[in-house]
Amino acid sequence: EACNFISNTEGPFFLNLWFYNVHTPLQARKEKVEKYKAIVDSTKLQKNPTYAAMVEHMDDAVGKVIKKLKELHLYENTIIVFTSDNGGLIRGGKRKVTNNFPLRSGKGDVYEGGVRVPLIVRVPGFTQSGKVNKNLAISPDYMPTLIDLANLNVNESVRQGFDGVSLLPV
Repeated sequence: EACNFISNTEGPFFLNLWFYNVHTPLQARKEKVEKYKAIVDSTKLQKNPTYAAMVEHMDDAVGKVIKKLKELHLYENTIIVFTSDNGGLIRGGKRKVTNNFPLRSGKGDVYEGGVRVPLIVRVPGFTQSGKVNKNLAISPDYMPTLIDLANLNVNESVRQGFDGVSLLPV
């Protein structure tokens, strides 16, 4: 549906794409689960082949969106923000789902494993591939950052109502 939206939109657009993966119930295509069952290493922390397959399903979907942007020659003019709403799921019923080591705990908890998530921002002509920035950010920072990146003229009194700050300087 995201690819269809992109294909049928003229001019600038905003697409907010939230994936169900990776949440419970744990469900993935059998062939992907089997792929990860074959490589599970009992000495490692990550041991759930279904969860791994779900992550790959999400990766595939992101790849389809990026491919569509490239096909339509929009990729080099599109800001992409990839992040999560919370840390990895530790427990799903009686089974251990994943492991956030070295972070403590996971989804639904206030420890770092529950709130520390990836944030990848790609801004053509601005961000550098492979650059890592260790500054802290939080989701309320996205709105002022995207406004600045899009060079939108937003009234200062409106900006003062935002909880976040622009990440543009970092």
